[in-house]
Amino acid sequence: MKTSENKTEQIKHLPNVQRQAKGPKLLLSNRQLSPWAEQAKEHWKQCRPKMYAELEKAGTLDEAAQRAADQTREDLHSAIENGMDYYAAWEMLRERYLFLPDEDDVPLLGGSPDSYESF
Repeated sequence: MKTSENKTEQIKHLPNVQRQAKGPKLLLSNRQLSPWAEQAKEHWKQCRPKMYAELEKAGTLDEAAQRAADQTREDLHSAIENGMDYYAAWEMLRERYLFLPDEDDVPLLGGSPDSYESF
């Protein structure tokens, strides 16, 4: 079983998210995208080209990628805090927001067929 020191060490290595009282705040104009957000964008461009193009056209691609990275970080942090091993949590969570399934396999994500905002 992991000690709280080990969990703290694992959490230290997660990407930082600027916070407000009500949760993560995206400040894309003042900072670069996180590495996870950049990886998500590259993955989406290759595996979800329609979604990528729609987000890019709407001007929300960077915001969506950073939101996916931030949510992954938050969920990963919670999983580790609840006793899950970092690598097991990463395996479970990375495809939830960042590395989405191929559009040919899963054309629509979430419950809203009109928007990709539901991921």
